[in-house]
Amino acid sequence: MTAAVLDLSDAAALDAAVVGAKAATLAQARAAGLPVLPGVVIPVAASRGVVDAAVAALKETGSLPRARLAAMAVRPDRHLLAALRARLADTPAPLIVRSSSPLEADGTWSGAFSTFHGISHDDLETAIAGTWGSAFSVTVLNRAEGAGTPPDRLGLAVLVQPELQPDIGGTARLADDGSVHITSTRGPLRPLMEGHIEGDRTTVLPGGATTTSSAGLDARLAARVAELVHKVNAVLGHQLIEWAVTGERLYLLQSIRSTPHVTAQGGTAAADPVLRSAVAVRVARLAQRSPGPLWYELVLPWAVALREPLPAPAPSALPPDEALAAARTEAAALIAQVWGGGAAEADQVLRELRGPAPAAALRALDQLRQPDRARAAVVLGHLDRARSASRADRLVTQDAAFWRFSAADLAQALRERAAPAERRLGVDLWEPFVHSVVMACGTSYAGTPAAPGAGAGPAYLVDEQVMRGGAPEGRYVLVARRPLPSLAPLLWNAAGMVIRAGTTAAHVLEFAASIGVPTVVGCPLPDIPTDGRPESWASTTDCPVLLAVDGDRGYVAAL
Repeated sequence: MTAAVLDLSDAAALDAAVVGAKAATLAQARAAGLPVLPGVVIPVAASRGVVDAAVAALKETGSLPRARLAAMAVRPDRHLLAALRARLADTPAPLIVRSSSPLEADGTWSGAFSTFHGISHDDLETAIAGTWGSAFSVTVLNRAEGAGTPPDRLGLAVLVQPELQPDIGGTARLADDGSVHITSTRGPLRPLMEGHIEGDRTTVLPGGATTTSSAGLDARLAARVAELVHKVNAVLGHQLIEWAVTGERLYLLQSIRSTPHVTAQGGTAAADPVLRSAVAVRVARLAQRSPGPLWYELVLPWAVALREPLPAPAPSALPPDEALAAARTEAAALIAQVWGGGAAEADQVLRELRGPAPAAALRALDQLRQPDRARAAVVLGHLDRARSASRADRLVTQDAAFWRFSAADLAQALRERAAPAERRLGVDLWEPFVHSVVMACGTSYAGTPAAPGAGAGPAYLVDEQVMRGGAPEGRYVLVARRPLPSLAPLLWNAAGMVIRAGTTAAHVLEFAASIGVPTVVGCPLPDIPTDGRPESWASTTDCPVLLAVDGDRGYVAAL
């Protein structure tokens, strides 16, 4: 039977299922002789009452705030508090009270749960209840839904340690080439980890040479931090650490496995000159108009021939299933008119356009016959009727989910008045092409790569103080001034993220990397006013500003 309270030096503290990943990692590092502060852990099992209360509130009311209140109402019992205070009797305040969840083995849950600073022994009860309750905040429950994690798995341990007043500290990351990239700040680490400040950057190369920003670490301390990262990687297989120094003592505060950030930069953003054409831009904008199989099947093949904006939908009074059938019939006629050879030829040319040699396909698109605009308006009207009916009947909750149907699947959903559950939107058929076009035709900006990969989509601009209305529909490239924790709920369907200021130290960037959202930080995009639209960026009726993100090389292009 597990004790009510464990010390980091206890054998049971080595098990992440018992004490959570954060505490288990520190226990393992401490056992290996790495410089870890002493600590006391309340095991995961002690949070069972909190989990049960919150889950019951969710089932009864379906309300996330009610679940949060139910979780916060559960207090640690007096026996647990007595055991904790006994273990901490010789540990002077201030204390730091930290969450430790079994889910925190990688960056997916980075920064999700609460930490309480400057805690006295008399404040422990409140801090423990607050830490437990943080597992059922609205943002955590939204993250759990996106990650497919049931709420009953959100129990967590509580780690209590003496709180350092660091002279300097930060993060350090081991790259694939053996170099260590350090971000540091003087004084408290919290502003750095939450994205409020940028910190100073220092790199220790494999041979020991050091490059640093003007206020970065001296070479001796940088070498010590780099040595600690290498030791952590050898012992735990972790590439990212948080560290702090007081006086001459260097401490390991936390470590996780992390995808190494690509550090090489230079040259210009990759661009295919063949795609620098009005035809390519037209297709890219149309593909992003309503991304999904339904749009690609019934609209895009004839719309690529348009030399002007799409017509307004002609109103349709048909029942939704009949409206869809009529849209399919009219779309087939339009495709035949535009292509002559019909859908097979259209499919072949559009496939070549997305391939490695698009020049011939672009020439073919430039020679297409113009579609009949009245008939095009009829197709769009029938689809709009099916879309509005799907929303009214709650087959889908967002237009983006409607367009992600195929025509056959939508017909079945309308017949049966049931649809599959909506899930996270991944990269779709045309996104790589859109990325290439925006890189070729857009204005390029250089930043620092923070999460690898490539993504493209409409810009979604977020004021860092408030996020009006939550996440938009569909996939988008999130643009923010700083990498703040409040961005995390918006990342599930993001095709990429661009941060105008900041470094790679913030927790939300590790989360972005863990769920595959390409990210660039320190990118000098034009100023973003609080209404969410850069005044210097134009918009079209078909598609707003398109952004392409190269998270490997640190480039962003705006079209």
